[in-house]
Amino acid sequence: MIAALAVAAALAAAPAVSGTPSAPPAKPRIVDTAEQIALLQPALEAHFTPEVHRYPAGVFRRDLVELAKSDRAARSALLRLAGETAEAGFDFETAQGDFTAAAAAALSPVDRAAALLGLARLQLFSDPVAAARTLLATAAEPRAAAVADVYRARLAMAAGDRAAAITLLGKAMAAAAALGTPDSADTLRAALADRAQIAVDTGDLATGASLLALVGAGDEGSPKIEQRFTPACDLANGLTEADGAIFEVRGYAGIPDTAALVRLDRPGSVRAAAILARALREFRWTGSSALNRGIRVYIACSAAGRWRDNGADDETMARWLAQAGVGPYYNPTLDGDARADADRTRLLALAGRDGPAALSLVPVLLALAENASLSDDERRGYRERALAILTANDAPAPVLLPVRLRLAFPRAADRAADDPLTIVSRFPGALATLSATDRASRVALRLRIILAGARRATGDNDGAEADYRAIIAEADRDRPALDPLRRVASYELARLLDAGGRRDDATAIRRAAMIATNLCEDADNPPGGGNIAIRGDDYPVPARKASVDGFVLVARQVGADGSHGGGRIVYSQPPGLFDAASLAPVAASRSPPPLRGGLPFACAASALPIRWRLENVGGN
Repeated sequence: MIAALAVAAALAAAPAVSGTPSAPPAKPRIVDTAEQIALLQPALEAHFTPEVHRYPAGVFRRDLVELAKSDRAARSALLRLAGETAEAGFDFETAQGDFTAAAAAALSPVDRAAALLGLARLQLFSDPVAAARTLLATAAEPRAAAVADVYRARLAMAAGDRAAAITLLGKAMAAAAALGTPDSADTLRAALADRAQIAVDTGDLATGASLLALVGAGDEGSPKIEQRFTPACDLANGLTEADGAIFEVRGYAGIPDTAALVRLDRPGSVRAAAILARALREFRWTGSSALNRGIRVYIACSAAGRWRDNGADDETMARWLAQAGVGPYYNPTLDGDARADADRTRLLALAGRDGPAALSLVPVLLALAENASLSDDERRGYRERALAILTANDAPAPVLLPVRLRLAFPRAADRAADDPLTIVSRFPGALATLSATDRASRVALRLRIILAGARRATGDNDGAEADYRAIIAEADRDRPALDPLRRVASYELARLLDAGGRRDDATAIRRAAMIATNLCEDADNPPGGGNIAIRGDDYPVPARKASVDGFVLVARQVGADGSHGGGRIVYSQPPGLFDAASLAPVAASRSPPPLRGGLPFACAASALPIRWRLENVGGN
């Protein structure tokens, strides 16, 4: 068991596989959607406003396709972006056509490989045989090897061939570690998380929990599993309660753009996977949503049309860890000293079973390091021991760096406990100890955003502005994996400028970062759901008679006076059954007038979720 874990970690730092260069050339590269927009911005601005993401998806895609007809050099990238736009709108058939056209129009192997990877991502759940052929066609571009092997491993997992999947994930980790780019770090995390999933599926909970801890050590953007709502089963099309799937969802600001199949509960159930993939359009994640990449979503159906537990949420993960006896949350009922005593007991047991330098000790050591009931010296000692074990086992840089930075920033993850003056006094000295490369890493940039916010809270607006501008400059467009952090820094800088009355400067910052200028999230007092009153007699009679629950997303505009208007259904399940009943209470509700820089303004609010449940007839 532990040997398998050590092999997985060692493979992540292994030499490059045959045909993979030790370091990628600067150009060309495989780029993501955010960077494509940046590279193509001059051409895009010649046709429409810089705030391209405010276009309805269908209009934006149509314009991209038209622009591609007249721009041969950028045609492949434009068509690939059109495909990703269609994919974000869950129009998978159109997206596959766009990716196919982008591959045919490619002038370089890297452009062709990027388009083919997009096509393969969709084929994972729609046509696995075609996906295998498409991935084979990427062989001419070594820089696509790591992602291609992850997708091949997922095909093997979906077919129930776990042994082949483990071998392919090992190759993917080796290739990703050899590239050593920010993008390949994401691929490495995805491969480690997939390997953890296989371990859990085979009952090897200790290895699975340990691998997940390595993947997510101190990184908000690490893969994790979240429970979400389920669609009704569709027996006519082969979707039964035996079907479930885990998807890796990527996107920005909590809205999914891409979904790649990771695992099927019932191997080979391709039609069911395609139906479940479409149901992901209702998925939203919260918290630090702009920073999350590679979120894992488990989705399954319910025969009665009601939402049901999927068995893959955080509570279930806690149970896995409890059974495995490892992990920072293996016994969530204990707190403080009792938790520390239980962790120490578990640590001694694991050391006796696996040895004092085993990777299985790392999750428990990191749990002890986060226990606020222990002294700072004790917590630092546990974190240093975890770092020593990781280093001795050749853990890759993406795993080591967060632990190292937690030594420099012992309260960074619990920054709410630190007052701004403490942060301002401590963080700059710790940052000064980091290398230039580490200072520009995602974890360090995230902490520098915290520092800039603390400067603003203490009244040092000039220092905060300088910090935000430095972060934006370092998280440049040549490093697409840092794009979410550049947007966060741009967003916070624009808010700072708004508060100082520099609204034109703030608008310029938002447009440069392609952040819409009329979002309610920009308000000093972002409106929530408002006071939405749903009475018992609002429940649609047909739904009540059929004992059906429902879920609806309603997009709305919030006026400068707080009124709600422009209600529009963006998703409903079951389709149409609850639409009319959901629009009326939203239109009748109000929010506090949104303010920006102390002045009221009208804004576009995020879609409002309304869940209809018979057991709670009033909805929510």
